[in-house]
Amino acid sequence: MPDWGDYVGLAPACDADAAPEPMPCFACVRCHRPEWFTRADVVSAWGQLVLHLSGGLLYGREVQRPAWLTTGRKVAYRARRTRPSPRRDAVLREIVGTTRTFKEIARDLGIAYRAVGNYASRLYRKYGVVGREELRKVALPVATKSQGEARAAG
Repeated sequence: MPDWGDYVGLAPACDADAAPEPMPCFACVRCHRPEWFTRADVVSAWGQLVLHLSGGLLYGREVQRPAWLTTGRKVAYRARRTRPSPRRDAVLREIVGTTRTFKEIARDLGIAYRAVGNYASRLYRKYGVVGREELRKVALPVATKSQGEARAAG
């Protein structure tokens, strides 16, 4: 097992300061609560590492961080595309085009009542509205366009 103190420049002064031998068993996350270090938050990770290796005697800001330890991503950030959601579009058409309740919409579409509420919440947030009436005013052209595209494709 590597001596992490030597690796980051925190060599123990004597054997009494050395870290104890780890247990020779599997460290379950729930039981042992291991620390997770990530390059996304180097400052916090370095502070936790120094705190652990020094036995709580030093803070991360008191020890010079190595130059090779930098914040960065392994994979460059890429914004996600929004995928088409036929079910969300169907819920939008039902909410905007009818006066039926969420329970009736759920029954007709074969989905859970709660799912209709979740889709409705996302749609309200997407269009920046508060309720069903405001959504009708804003999204009616979009919902009818979706129906026309569905008919043309079908």
